[in-house]
Amino acid sequence: MMDKQPPGTRYIMKPGHTTNSKHFKKYVSTPEEVDAHLKNVMNDIYGNTPTCYELRYMMLQVRVSNNKEVKLVFLNKQFSHMVSTTVKAVAMSLPGVSTDELVSFATDVINGLPDDEYILDGLVRVDIFRSDEGTLVVNELESLEATYY
Repeated sequence: MMDKQPPGTRYIMKPGHTTNSKHFKKYVSTPEEVDAHLKNVMNDIYGNTPTCYELRYMMLQVRVSNNKEVKLVFLNKQFSHMVSTTVKAVAMSLPGVSTDELVSFATDVINGLPDDEYILDGLVRVDIFRSDEGTLVVNELESLEATYY
């Protein structure tokens, strides 16, 4: 992946199911930084100090300039609410995009999921941001231990 991006591209590394705790989330630019961060995380988790964490995978994503997310919660494919945000915060995060447009975009995403993809009784959070090119992008579909309020 990194060899297909221009030099100097920034990435974010983060594991699943740790809610960005401790030092697991990190911004990196080179394969050497990826390797060093993985070693630090592995040492922290599996080193000499007992831990309650289990790391199954790490995600590496290209970092976008506008990393302000809007989070929408759905229950059984029906929009419920936005998480920890206000209409003003939505407008600041995604100027020019209405709440109705966000709900419509996220609903299309949810309706595209197979019915058996829900882990917790149909509860899913859709995290959306605007790409550097200006399009709406799903950053994450969260259905396990997500923050819903």
